[in-house]
Amino acid sequence: MDNNLKDYREKELKSYVIGNALIIMTLSGIFNTLLSFTESAENANNMLSTFGAELISAGIISSILYIYVFILDAIIPGNWKDTICSLYRPLPGELIFEEIKDKIKDKRFTKEDALQKYANIYEKLNSLSEKEKREVSNSSWYSIYRKYENVTKIFISNRDYLLCRDLCVSTLWIGIIYFMLCKLSIIIFNRNIVVILLIELVATNIAMRGKQKRLVYNVIATDIHPPKEKASSEE
Repeated sequence: MDNNLKDYREKELKSYVIGNALIIMTLSGIFNTLLSFTESAENANNMLSTFGAELISAGIISSILYIYVFILDAIIPGNWKDTICSLYRPLPGELIFEEIKDKIKDKRFTKEDALQKYANIYEKLNSLSEKEKREVSNSSWYSIYRKYENVTKIFISNRDYLLCRDLCVSTLWIGIIYFMLCKLSIIIFNRNIVVILLIELVATNIAMRGKQKRLVYNVIATDIHPPKEKASSEE
């Protein structure tokens, strides 16, 4: 198993940003040569030359956009990304133990399993305020996660969650950069681009929250029914 948790930055995330850059350039009319097929045959060589230059420019612009998005994404701490993408709602780790007690949402273990396994945590939570409960709950969950972070299932769940989170944040940065370019009259505003970015933002946000909750429950399920091999193994 590849232990580089954030290798998606050079794979999926890069492809996502470059893909969006190409969509923006296409809908902004930068690839005008694509619409020039009605020109006469005698201008074919000139058209191909121009189109080749546009492709090179597109590659350069896409790479530059990726670099800027990568830098801007790196500026934001991980906890800020969680807060932004979660729309300031509590994180799944902050609610997991209360959620299990109130309404079990995972068929891999029962409420009784969890109450017995985490009796000490529940006893501690009973005497705390709501804010303190969330802090202790998330801290307790994280300490459990640390025991199994290299288990394949947990590792993949965490990677998927981080990928979706960074895709969501990157979509925000792409949108901000796009509006800045429009404001500076570098490209022409296109409503369709805004619609596409909004759809992507909603989709990546929903995906992020789903993967985030899945990670939290995977950790609890693994802790209640631990693998036969040690958590540090690469099964």
